[in-house]
Amino acid sequence: MAVIFISHSKRDKWLVQIIQTLLINLGHTPIIEEFIPESRKEPIPCKEIRKNIQLSDAVFLFLTDEIVRTEYTKKWVIYEVGLASDRNIPVFVFERKGLPIPYDI
Repeated sequence: MAVIFISHSKRDKWLVQIIQTLLINLGHTPIIEEFIPESRKEPIPCKEIRKNIQLSDAVFLFLTDEIVRTEYTKKWVIYEVGLASDRNIPVFVFERKGLPIPYDI
């Protein structure tokens, strides 16, 4: 099955937990940075993210209002999407229906 890197805002933890459960139940392996135990993380976050995206078959971006709320989160999402695009890893963007979030990807 697929390894899927989940790009999201940490403020959307409830959503990510639901997605994690769904993907695991379907036999996939989700990678969610904030859920990785500290003992298994790289000391430099950008290296950790790069490594995990390289291991992934796809990136799922959950584009919510929380993503655009802070510059910090917006920059990380751009970094994650850029890494995936550079390696030709498909990026799937999920956003609410009918009221798109103004964010260029």
